[in-house]
Amino acid sequence: MNTDLIITSAEILLIVAFIAWRQFSPRRITTAMTRVPLVLAVVGLYQVSQVAYAARLGAGAWLGVLLGVACAALIAIPRGASIRVWRTADGTWMRRGGWATAGWWSLALALRAALAVLLMPLLGAPAAGGAFTGATALLYVGVSLGVQALVVGRRVRAAGGTGSGSGSYRGRGQLRPVAVAGPQDVLHGQARW
Repeated sequence: MNTDLIITSAEILLIVAFIAWRQFSPRRITTAMTRVPLVLAVVGLYQVSQVAYAARLGAGAWLGVLLGVACAALIAIPRGASIRVWRTADGTWMRRGGWATAGWWSLALALRAALAVLLMPLLGAPAAGGAFTGATALLYVGVSLGVQALVVGRRVRAAGGTGSGSGSYRGRGQLRPVAVAGPQDVLHGQARW
């Protein structure tokens, strides 16, 4: 068995476990939600470029990377819309993923695996399980979480939340429910953000 595949799989499982814990527990929405995804995406892009240069990968491999990033971004839009958003009594905006969010994550992971195993080798990228797969996974997760954070932030701003000095979104007035657009609304262009 390929030890690179075991290490990459273990790393991916740890990342998925960490993301799941953060996605499905109530979290304060801050204006800094995009910082960590940005760092992940930049580090992933750097790693992809290093591996691609060392392996002398061609345009097909880069096309596969771009396709993966596009898929990550597209799936993150309805996933961000599926996250429950509410405001506490003190005006702090909170978020928490639910079953729909889990479904969108499952689709994202299945698509990522299909890209790595089926499409990338056809485009000239190394087979799944090596350094290239790990580097593209980091880029994929960074872009996916970044777009999701932008969607959640946009929803909060549209509902009246503003960034305060502490970096959290604060609202004015009393507690009121926020209309949460479901994935079906996003896909049909009917989401109210």
